[in-house]
Amino acid sequence: PNPNPDPNPSPNPNPNPDPNPSPNPNPNPDPKPNTDLLPASWQPQDYDRALGLAGDAVAVTVGEASYAKVNADGRTRIEGVAENYDVVTGVYEGGLRLWEASLDLVIYLQQAPTLRPEPTVLELGCGHGLPGIHMLLSGADDVVFSDYNREVLEGVTAPNVAANLRAQAQQRRFGAATFLAGDWGHASSGLLAGRGFDVILAAETIYTVETLEASLRMITTHLNPGGVAYVAGKRYYFGTGGGTGQLIRTPLPPGFRVEHVKEVKDGKSNIRDIVAVWRD
Repeated sequence: PNPNPDPNPSPNPNPNPDPNPSPNPNPNPDPKPNTDLLPASWQPQDYDRALGLAGDAVAVTVGEASYAKVNADGRTRIEGVAENYDVVTGVYEGGLRLWEASLDLVIYLQQAPTLRPEPTVLELGCGHGLPGIHMLLSGADDVVFSDYNREVLEGVTAPNVAANLRAQAQQRRFGAATFLAGDWGHASSGLLAGRGFDVILAAETIYTVETLEASLRMITTHLNPGGVAYVAGKRYYFGTGGGTGQLIRTPLPPGFRVEHVKEVKDGKSNIRDIVAVWRD
């Protein structure tokens, strides 16, 4: 139907790229938390409502446990972009894909760390949200699921939380879940201003120098004293400058220290790591 097709289309589907883009491409600079889908009361009808936003869940075995993952195909306005691109800066940040490093992080959380009881948790770039879901199942008091795209939170993250917790909701009380969409910078100075977390989780959020720096700003701003952030990702993201290697080399403010805690080699792809950032 296009009367003037472009024989050399741009890899970025944005028809009007801004040569001097704003650091916050979100047209709604004051993101509102989406808490109505799964209120802290965890009533069965709330789970049913959230699950109604997505397709049937399938079982995914991750390490020592099985988790439910909803079918997100065709459920969001960003589906067309997601079919052809892993990430489009300012449009879609990869939340419909279940990234390898997210699974690495869940397995590490199952096996290794001893965390303070009933921690407060922030998951950055959550997508499917399996690390945060693991923390809820393990007794976290509060988990904030943060993703750039609201459609991802509504169509994937919240239904995943519901699918994993619904079966046990009658037998035990779970901590609260909050869903926060939008740019981290505005969330940090707005809805999250002055708020700290005992644990911060991030998987595949350091794929460029800019996203690495943004992840570290969130960690150094919102990590409680005595808390820890676990960042999972590839050692190198070729051509973009990010990666766990760059993270380890990045100077941190006084009172913060970094530690390489796990290496993952599968013989098929780039080496992946989990890096801990501690606050004294």
